[in-house]
Amino acid sequence: EELTIKNQDDIPCIGHSFEARIYAENPAKGFMPQTGHVWYHNPPAEPNVGGTDVRVDTAIRTGGDVTVHYDPMISKLIVWDEDRPNALRKLIASLKQYQL
Repeated sequence: EELTIKNQDDIPCIGHSFEARIYAENPAKGFMPQTGHVWYHNPPAEPNVGGTDVRVDTAIRTGGDVTVHYDPMISKLIVWDEDRPNALRKLIASLKQYQL
């Protein structure tokens, strides 16, 4: 089936989004990856910061471990809103709620 979109101008720009990547890194060691046990992982609850406009992509859980066998990225926190200032406020609120 042929796509109805012929070029970039056919795709409307709707809203703004931000992504914050949460890493297990040690700033005292030049942000080198840090392994260890995850004693507590509580990402922001979506309804508390804006419903479905907040998403957390992660595979780590409380009780898990960050090992040397994987990238030290723990999660990606993605937010969306109708305009840039509101999306930024949503990102800040979500980061404040993120507990690790």
